[in-house]
Amino acid sequence: MGHSMGELISSLMVRDPGDSFWAALSDTPLQELDLRPDARQMITDMVKFSPRTDIARVIYVTTPHRGSPIPHNPIIQAAIRFIQMPRTISRRDRRVLVEAIREDLRGLFTLPANSIRFLKSGSPVLEAIETLPLTDAIPYHSVIGDRGRGDSPNSTDGVVPYWSRV
Repeated sequence: MGHSMGELISSLMVRDPGDSFWAALSDTPLQELDLRPDARQMITDMVKFSPRTDIARVIYVTTPHRGSPIPHNPIIQAAIRFIQMPRTISRRDRRVLVEAIREDLRGLFTLPANSIRFLKSGSPVLEAIETLPLTDAIPYHSVIGDRGRGDSPNSTDGVVPYWSRV
């Protein structure tokens, strides 16, 4: 069970990316990139993983599977310039990675890269995650708010629209 961005991460725990997740981001095979061994291992661990087998049920709570319009707001865009993911790899390795990312996605990975940029509706990263197969052995549920208006599928909880959660 998770909430918002945390549940997107939890969702990855029950998906099987095979080689498709990296392939959705880059046309260059990961093993062909000129990265230091520690950076290569970190990126490999991020894009190649196996679904967890110890999870019995998944409950999504206000999860923006398809993003949110909030990060498109100019005020939010100005504020997120100050939020950055930790710089855990060298500038050189980061440059190699960004150059390997498909051109239409590079803007998401240039500094300041942060999770809010990935949560924009229409985010190619979210679209890539959504294409990863979910394991068939686990039941899934979604808790979706509508601010008491009962106007689904046009509803929202004020942050994540209904269409992004189903």
